[in-house]
Amino acid sequence: MVTLEGWQARLTQTIAREIRRHRDRRKLSAQQLADRTEELGLAVPRNVVANLESGRRDTITAAEILIIAAALNVAPIELICPVGFDEQLELLPGRFVDPLMASRWVDGELVLDATKPQTVLRPPAVGEESSTWLAEQHAALLDRVEVQDAEVAQSATLLDLAVTSADMADAVAVTALKHDKNPEFAARMSAEADQHRKNASSARAEYQYKVTAAEQYREVAAQSLRFIRAEMRRRGMILPPLPEAFKNTTDGSDGDAL
Repeated sequence: MVTLEGWQARLTQTIAREIRRHRDRRKLSAQQLADRTEELGLAVPRNVVANLESGRRDTITAAEILIIAAALNVAPIELICPVGFDEQLELLPGRFVDPLMASRWVDGELVLDATKPQTVLRPPAVGEESSTWLAEQHAALLDRVEVQDAEVAQSATLLDLAVTSADMADAVAVTALKHDKNPEFAARMSAEADQHRKNASSARAEYQYKVTAAEQYREVAAQSLRFIRAEMRRRGMILPPLPEAFKNTTDGSDGDAL
């Protein structure tokens, strides 16, 4: 029979093994690791590190995992779910899964269904999303909007540059012909102006494409943000700030932005 204590000890052994592996990789002694945790605000004494790694200590607290991970400069998930170093992880007592899948559950990306003998990790259904997932999706949508806005601005700059270059070349050609009486140079500048106008035509088409794509994505993003923020409100989460472009959009229910 699989006992809670036995599973807890085995999980702690896995975490302790990863602590040792990362410590060795960074060429840190147990004392150096202990010193670093103390510097970070929660001392994990050298003997505790040694007892964990030797198996004499079969428990570890969440606070210790976080402070040790910070001291080792690794994500806590790397200590709990050693992706790439074990084929299976005992995620719950007697329930073994792929470490990558386990890490995706810990991260809130997947939902754990432990109601059946075989443990199932699956994408969340509507309403099952973790709060972490909601916040990450919210940030990802706004990041993409920001990227597209930057692409539009860059396209506008390139268009302005091409138009300005064409106008300047035309002006130089006129001056060369009328005032300098240099038709050959004027012809070269006219040809250069024509090339700049062609570039401007291409830049204008690219700019219009970027604007349309950004507008279409903004509409899609607004719909997704509306859903995400509604779910955040339902859970009582703190709503992330919105860019000015979205602040006048309401969800049609309580009048709040998105």
